[in-house]
Amino acid sequence: MKLYRLFATLVVGTAFLFSSNASASCSFRVASGELVRCGMTQLEVRVLLGSPDNVSMNSVGVNARYRQRGQTLRTWSYLTRANVGGLFFVNVYFDGDEVVDIKKRQANR
Repeated sequence: MKLYRLFATLVVGTAFLFSSNASASCSFRVASGELVRCGMTQLEVRVLLGSPDNVSMNSVGVNARYRQRGQTLRTWSYLTRANVGGLFFVNVYFDGDEVVDIKKRQANR
């Protein structure tokens, strides 16, 4: 019974570890402490970060020869303060109206 409990604890702990890393990579905590994360709408992001400094459209994975459909992502770019670490360059990627990825980098590094 103790071995079963130990095994169950390891499985649940490992699952939690991997799930928290995945969600942490698609999020950004702004200076107010609010979290911008995947799954949010454009309106929700605009409320937290304001109007983007730059907007661009990127098409990825387009291959006309084999008639594969690519993906077009709208990118909102910001120079904004995080709650920890100062200024960050933040790119928020949208597929339609939903955040699908967030990339961030400290401005002074």
